[in-house]
Amino acid sequence: MINLHANNVRKWITRYNKEGLSVIVHNTEGKEPRKVFENEVKNKICSIALDKPRELGMKFTTWSLPLLKQYLIDKAIVKRIAIEKLRQILMDGRISFKKSKEWLHSTDIEY
Repeated sequence: MINLHANNVRKWITRYNKEGLSVIVHNTEGKEPRKVFENEVKNKICSIALDKPRELGMKFTTWSLPLLKQYLIDKAIVKRIAIEKLRQILMDGRISFKKSKEWLHSTDIEY
């Protein structure tokens, strides 16, 4: 009727019988609160995302979210950041990454 598996219902009943109502309290002990980035950091992230990676000394031509994340951590702009949070910050700054086509450029002048 409530779309739960019978084993889960039995598990919760057993927990309730042992511990009472405390089983429904969400345990947040030991967990860090979510990181809220300041506007200054968000603006720095957006400005780096708009820069060309080659101009920043990187060996690639376009940013991807994992590459941008690693750059931000390496340069100590953030200690850590989830890719989803990075994507949300860029969306708030009206920056989006598009899937790019790879182009091969020849050094041959006759090409």
